[in-house]
Amino acid sequence: MLPTHPATHIRLTEQSAIAIAGDMEAWVGKLERAGELGEFSIGPDDTAWYKASLNTEEEAVVAYQRVDDLLRRFLPATREQVARTVQT
Repeated sequence: MLPTHPATHIRLTEQSAIAIAGDMEAWVGKLERAGELGEFSIGPDDTAWYKASLNTEEEAVVAYQRVDDLLRRFLPATREQVARTVQT
C-alpha cells in the first residue's frame, strides 16, 4: 500500500483499461521491471525542479516567473558586465 495517493493527473481511459484487462500479469511484470530499472524514481539529473517545494499553483507560477526574470533580465545583464570587465 502506498503511503500517499498517486500525485499525477495521468489516468488510463476506460478504453485503455479494458484493452489491458485480459493481460494483467504481463502488465504487472512490465511495471515491476520498470520499477527495478528506476523508472519511477526521480533525481537531480532528471529535472531542474528536483526537490522543489511547490505546493500550490500560485507557488509554481511565482517560481516560474522568477526563473523567467533570471533568464531574461539578470543573466544577460551579468553576461554584459562580465564582458565589460574582461575588456578592461
